[in-house]
Amino acid sequence: MALFRKKVPDRTIMQLLVRAGGRCEFRGCNKFVMEEVLTLHKVRVGHVAHIVGARPKGPRGDDEMPLEERSRLNNLMLLCTDHHTVVDRKELERDYSTALLRQYKADHEDLIHRLTDYKPEGKTTVVRLRCKIGGESVSVSEHAYRQAILPRYPADLKGIEIDLTSLPSFDSSEYWGIGAKTIMNATKPIWEMGLETKQVDHVSVFGLAPIPLLVFLGSCLTNKVPATLYQRHRDDESWTWKSTGVEAAYSTRCLKKGADRKQVGLILSLSGSVDIEALPRETIEACSVYEVRLASAAPNTGFLRQLSDLHRFVEVYHVALGQIREEHPTCSRIHLFPAVPAPVAVACGRELLTKAHPSVVVYDFDKRNGSFRAALEVN
Repeated sequence: MALFRKKVPDRTIMQLLVRAGGRCEFRGCNKFVMEEVLTLHKVRVGHVAHIVGARPKGPRGDDEMPLEERSRLNNLMLLCTDHHTVVDRKELERDYSTALLRQYKADHEDLIHRLTDYKPEGKTTVVRLRCKIGGESVSVSEHAYRQAILPRYPADLKGIEIDLTSLPSFDSSEYWGIGAKTIMNATKPIWEMGLETKQVDHVSVFGLAPIPLLVFLGSCLTNKVPATLYQRHRDDESWTWKSTGVEAAYSTRCLKKGADRKQVGLILSLSGSVDIEALPRETIEACSVYEVRLASAAPNTGFLRQLSDLHRFVEVYHVALGQIREEHPTCSRIHLFPAVPAPVAVACGRELLTKAHPSVVVYDFDKRNGSFRAALEVN
C-alpha cells in the first residue's frame, strides 16, 4: 500500500509564517522569503520544510515520529530555496540532524518572538566601557549587545562608548585619574540633558575594565535613570543574562573589630577570595573589617548568571552599608576591597547615595606583590 504525503493545512502554514517572521530559519541566513527580490512581487519564495521527512524514505525519515504527526507545526521549518536544498541533500543529511534543525527552528522563532515584543518605551541608551585588559584591547560588539538588550533596542546608533585603550601605562600614577575624568565627561549627557538633548529614559551598561574604573562608572550613573547592567559569560562568551541556573546567595559578616570609628574595611569575596592579610597594614590594625561573600558556594567566576543574582547582591550590599552606618555612625570612609564581576562593580558605585553613605576608596589588587593599593575615591 502506497504511503501518501499528508498535506500541510493552510492554518499550520500561516502559523509557521508568523512564528518565523517570514524569514528563513536556517541559522545565519534570515532571508526574507515573502517577496521576490527582482520583481518585488509579494509572493512566498521559500518552502515549508519537514524536519523529519514526511515519508519514511525522505530526509531524516527513519525517525520514530508517527507519520500522522509529521505535518504538524513542531516538525516544520520555513526555509529559503537554497537552504531547503542543502538540508535535504542525501549526502548532507548527517550534517543536518533532526536535533540540529529543531535547535535552528527554536532559536529563530524565539528571537522573532522577542523582537516583536518591543514596546514604545523599550528603548535604551547603550553605555560601553572598553579598556586594555592584560595589554589587549577588548570591546563589546554591536551584535552582542543588541542580543543582550532584547526586548529593548538601542535609542540611537552611537550610544555612549567610553574608550580607555589609550590611557597611560597601568603602572602610571596618572592612570586612574585620567580614566575617571574620561568616564565622568562621557557620562555627563545621562544626568544633564540627555543624548543630543533627548531625555535618557534607560541605560544598558557593558563594561570591560579594571574594577576601580567600573565602580567609578557606576557612581557616575545617576540612580534617577533606570539601568540594566550586563555580564560577559565565560561559558559561551555572550552578554545575554541566563534564564535558568543555580541562584546565587550572599552573606555578610564582621571579620574583625577595630578602634578607628571613622574608617571601615569592606571585602567583597565573590569571584575570588580576598585574604584579609593582603589588606594594607593600617587597615588591618586600625579598622573594623566586614565581608560580603557567597553563602552556599566557594568564590568563583561563574556564579553570576541571572539578572536576579545581581539584584540579590544589591540588596545584601545595602544591608552591609546599613550595618556599617549603624555600628559606626561617625564613619566617613569605607575602604573597598573587591573581587567581583564587572556588573557587581558597577552596581557598587551606582548604589552609593551621596548624602547617606560615606566616601568609598576602591582598591586594586596588584598580582605582582599580592597586595591591594588604593586606586580611586568615589561618592
